[in-house]
Amino acid sequence: MFFHATLARSFIQSLHLRGDDDFVDRLNYYYTPIMLAAACVIISAKQYGGTPIECWVNPHSRESMEEYIESYCWIQNTYWVPMYENIPDDHTARENRQIGYYQWVPFILIAEALMFSLPLSSGLNIQQIISAACDIQTMADANVKRAAIETLSASLVNFIDLQSPSDDLPHRSVLSAFKCCRSIF
Repeated sequence: MFFHATLARSFIQSLHLRGDDDFVDRLNYYYTPIMLAAACVIISAKQYGGTPIECWVNPHSRESMEEYIESYCWIQNTYWVPMYENIPDDHTARENRQIGYYQWVPFILIAEALMFSLPLSSGLNIQQIISAACDIQTMADANVKRAAIETLSASLVNFIDLQSPSDDLPHRSVLSAFKCCRSIF
């Protein structure tokens, strides 16, 4: 559980709001991963700190036997039988009703949280590009300014180039126009 709590805490700290988005974007990359990480921590606390599963145990069993049965139920896949039905005698009928996903729920939740936050850390950060362009405007030395413009434009060209397959002609024309504008400045 400590591992999950530490992982969730560092994950939430890595998220940050950006200024170039709207509410739906924030919902996808910020709020949803936080909710999924919180659900992961709560479920992990129940699974690894409390009683992870409540299995039906004979009321006449001792407490130690009840703990053993619940541990066995947690490790082995369980099967569900409605209260109004009899427990199936056939082993294949029990296998068809098995539930084996509950042990993996915290891991699935944290994977989903990571997938929702992944677009935040990949791609083009418009805010940083605008900030870099504003910094370039205030540079006094012409040679340093030209080198900074070339570096900034090269990073934009590389980003555009990586976003498109080589046979995408309309995208290539935008890239060519951008390269032409870059050579003018």
